[in-house]
Amino acid sequence: MKHLWSVALGVGLCFVIWWAASLRFSDFIVPAPKDTAAALIMLLVDGAFWTDTLLPTLLRAASGGAIAAIVGIVLGLWAGQSIAVNGIVTPLRFVLLALPAPVFVILALLWVGAQDATIILSVAVLLAPVFFVAARDGLRGTDIRLTEMAQVYRVTWLHKCRYILMPSVGVSLIPATRLAIANALRLTILAEILVATGGMGEQISLSRQYLETPQLFAMVVILIAIIAALEQLLNIVFPSRAAA
Repeated sequence: MKHLWSVALGVGLCFVIWWAASLRFSDFIVPAPKDTAAALIMLLVDGAFWTDTLLPTLLRAASGGAIAAIVGIVLGLWAGQSIAVNGIVTPLRFVLLALPAPVFVILALLWVGAQDATIILSVAVLLAPVFFVAARDGLRGTDIRLTEMAQVYRVTWLHKCRYILMPSVGVSLIPATRLAIANALRLTILAEILVATGGMGEQISLSRQYLETPQLFAMVVILIAIIAALEQLLNIVFPSRAAA
């Protein structure tokens, strides 16, 4: 990883701020790093945490994110080629962007009930506009000179998609995917808190209720580590885009 020293400096700065805040405030507000580390170890060695808390959250986030990507990309590519489709979908996109996430989760809870489908639906619907805009704008940003050249030389549709359209759309989709990774987990946990169907969201809610702040901070550390690992994996898969 390039500029590893700056990343380490940023982590160290966050740690110093955290440590200073723990000296200023009560343990119930900001626990000390050592207390959080102890709670983190207890979670990591607990098999039930992996199977009953973390895994359901990750599966819900992955399912909702995958649905959002499929629907958003398909509609975005369609809208990028059709002014009419873009006009039809745009008002709905504005509604979803303006609608607060807790409000939609509550509505989904009323429509679907307290079950996994409510959480997955909330994540999919609220993330779909991110992929829609990325796919649409990426397609619209395709170099028209390349498409004209492809027509002149009668390039096949498959080669046109592979060498012209896909790279152009990918430039927009990679940052959108990076953003969606974090938001999928955040929306999943928010929905789990409101729906109370298990997972990290419900565990975080219980930790807050019983003032188990070190455990709450430990779960936040785990989430940060997961998001960082997934982003690093994305950087490995698409090194040239990540470097840009």
